[in-house]
Amino acid sequence: IVELKDGSWAGIEVKLGENEVDKASANLIKLANISTVKPSLLMILTNTQMAYRRPDGVYVIPLGCLKP
Repeated sequence: IVELKDGSWAGIEVKLGENEVDKASANLIKLANISTVKPSLLMILTNTQMAYRRPDGVYVIPLGCLKP
């Protein structure tokens, strides 16, 4: 969880395998549903080749997009 001073937050989960994306998405959505403040972003970082937004609204971002 990344939380800003204004109370907004983002849920980010890191998975090493693309086969874990569905489970990670379900975890993030469950977390968002129990929070009284809606998240600004739900994101999974993994070893996928392309970034995309899932139909459930969770973003899947390749680890390679992170730059030093």
